[in-house]
Amino acid sequence: MAVPVDWFYATGSGACHILTLSGIHLETASIGIVTAPAVKDGIRKVWVGTEGGDLITIDAANATILETVSFGGTVAYTGCHGPNVVVGMQDGRLFAVDAQTGVIRWSTQGTAQVVSAVETMDVLLVNYSSGSSRSTAFDAYSGSILWQAPYNADSASADNGVFYLTNLANLLEARRATDGSVIWNRTEPNFNYVGATAVGDVVYATTEDWKLYALNASNGV
Repeated sequence: MAVPVDWFYATGSGACHILTLSGIHLETASIGIVTAPAVKDGIRKVWVGTEGGDLITIDAANATILETVSFGGTVAYTGCHGPNVVVGMQDGRLFAVDAQTGVIRWSTQGTAQVVSAVETMDVLLVNYSSGSSRSTAFDAYSGSILWQAPYNADSASADNGVFYLTNLANLLEARRATDGSVIWNRTEPNFNYVGATAVGDVVYATTEDWKLYALNASNGV
């Protein structure tokens, strides 16, 4: 059964909250949830992580807990990307869990905490909390490292086989998902880019001076 399209999921006070446009509000008990809810289209589940190191699988329509898996430590990040539920631990461990079956596809030990991830064409790009780490692209199914950027992205978005990355050196660039090659880049002379979102043929980028740019996704113009 697909997840209802007008349902919304949020974390607060250690619980997972389910809300609808019609006003229904359900929630789990307060169980130490600390990550944002991860939801995947077509699967009636929500995944959240706890301070105690558990990945909690919740029924997306009634807030009942379906499964609890303990990883130890603290879960710092959960997100659904491609075929996986991505679980990032505070100590740098990273797990890719099959969203359909709940089986761990692969895992790796990173050098810092995962703070974000994006996916396109079965390539998963992971960004870390430490500036000394480098954004890393993994094969979503095997976990093999495909390439690394020469920096750790401050934000990233993905669409149509391309990653769009920003960093705190006033840089925005497009990199091909398969091999990390740079398609185009542009620098902002006075202010950092603070975010980028790719939607089809357009990349929307914001800067620290409160400007919004709409850029051609193919060439950055």
